[in-house]
Amino acid sequence: MEDLDIEEVFVLENDVIQNQWNMNLFEQLTSLEGRINRLRYILLTLLSFPIAILLFIPNLIISIIIPEILWPILDMIFYSPVVYILYSITIKRLYDTGRSGGWILYAQIYSVLLLLYLMSPIGSDIEFLLDVVTTIFGFPLGIVCLFFKGDIGDNEHGPDPLA
Repeated sequence: MEDLDIEEVFVLENDVIQNQWNMNLFEQLTSLEGRINRLRYILLTLLSFPIAILLFIPNLIISIIIPEILWPILDMIFYSPVVYILYSITIKRLYDTGRSGGWILYAQIYSVLLLLYLMSPIGSDIEFLLDVVTTIFGFPLGIVCLFFKGDIGDNEHGPDPLA
């Protein structure tokens, strides 16, 4: 990098910014870099539901075979990718609104609570408690991601998705 002149460095940085926004669908669902606007956030969130349903089918088939005590572990294995997808698109939406640091930690805590909720035994008191806690925790994230306008222009996380 030390042999490059300023023009080449600028072209390289511009290439990185362009590549960050021109991601394929898999990268949009799994990457923790870049920004997404509200519409893309809604669409990617809606796309995660069919993915969850596709993961539910083998989960259901395998749960017939294994003992009931192992079901929560199986649920965690099958639903971790969906929780990660929701986490990654939430992070990119928070980046678009200029939030980082504490908000990212908040999203991580919410994701862990969501996994614990998915692992809790159905009909138990802990399931009810985790249902209430995850709903309360998820509410501020939903408000910010759905209703707050993103930063206009480039910010430290990438170019404006609407530009």
